[in-house]
Amino acid sequence: MSDFHLPTFKTKRLTLRHYTEDDFSLQRELDSDPDVMKYVGLGKVRSEDESRKIMNRIFADYEVFDIGLYIVEDSLTKEKLGRAGLIPWSIEGEFYWEVGYTFKKSAWGKGHATEAATYLMNWGLENLNTDYLICLIHPENLDSIHVASKIGMNFWKEITFDGMERSVYRTL
Repeated sequence: MSDFHLPTFKTKRLTLRHYTEDDFSLQRELDSDPDVMKYVGLGKVRSEDESRKIMNRIFADYEVFDIGLYIVEDSLTKEKLGRAGLIPWSIEGEFYWEVGYTFKKSAWGKGHATEAATYLMNWGLENLNTDYLICLIHPENLDSIHVASKIGMNFWKEITFDGMERSVYRTL
């Protein structure tokens, strides 16, 4: 892996930093928890090989876009809470930036997703060449829909993405 020179982001309580190989254990923890994965990807736990492919894609995004999914840590304790970032997608022939977030169950309900997503949305709108950002959300994932709404996104449309139904929320 290259030595990435990516920005580190800091919010009131969180530090968002790029992935390193040392973060594979967190990737596995998230990817192997059925509750965490219920609305992520295909809605099921991932194998170790699938987790490795996800990390390889994250590193490839860093190479191409200088941004992508980040590790989210508690700024005080340095505990790894999950991942969040700006994810590039090609959907229905169009290019989009998604504000994405996935957290360990122990971090749920504490406002971490909202805090990280707010920061990333604002940074993305100021620094990426885009008119708006999206969130791809499983239609039954009420918690993620709440986060998207709370940060100012509105429902835009329903799509099929990677064979799964998704609600698309977007900034105005």
